[in-house]
Amino acid sequence: SQHFSPTRQFEVKQNSTRKEGSTGSPDYVPPGTVISPMQAQVVALEVKQGDSVSVGQTLLVLSAMKMEHEIQSQVEGVVTSILHKPNDIIDEGVVIMLIDVKTKSDGKTTSENPNKIINLDTYTRDDLANLLRRKHILQDDFRLSKVAKRKTKTPNLRTARENIEDLIDEGTFVEYGGFVVAKQKSRRSMQDLIENTVADGLVGGLGCINSSLYHEPGKSLHDLHRQTKCIVM
Repeated sequence: SQHFSPTRQFEVKQNSTRKEGSTGSPDYVPPGTVISPMQAQVVALEVKQGDSVSVGQTLLVLSAMKMEHEIQSQVEGVVTSILHKPNDIIDEGVVIMLIDVKTKSDGKTTSENPNKIINLDTYTRDDLANLLRRKHILQDDFRLSKVAKRKTKTPNLRTARENIEDLIDEGTFVEYGGFVVAKQKSRRSMQDLIENTVADGLVGGLGCINSSLYHEPGKSLHDLHRQTKCIVM
């Protein structure tokens, strides 16, 4: 079976108050209060009560509109309360988790500085970095040792992506479903599934084959049909 799980990332808001279990758009959320940014289902809790968490750490995963959304922390501290469990359906603005925020010697919280200067020439947003890494995991060069081990046993073995690279016109293959993972969350971690059940064993997408045959200048479509054959795989 397959589980569709493209992922978006959200951070814990710190500028909105909300009573536990209340819903709607909050006006103020104290640092360390984790609220749901949307109506969603709790898929997984990545931390438990008593765990220490750092800025940017994934706290839990929500599911909405066939997308999974990672909720990340903006504070450093200790999880003091978890108010919802996996499979719970929650509304936007509901408090999901509380974190006792660690304070610095100057009395300030250890949250991310919203006014820090970012070098746009070198900076990569966390969500974009995560997307690029997920795309890299799809490629053969991410699992070179596994590919080499299989080819040692069967020298003439080719990977599916090697076949696609030779078959499809360069730069035209658009992959679909690459972020699908096996539906085994009850016994395996999400990271394990992402790295070891890529696309749940299926490579699918659209691409062009011999497209140059259909773009020869000076030839009519009738001439091209008489001279070429299109093979659909």
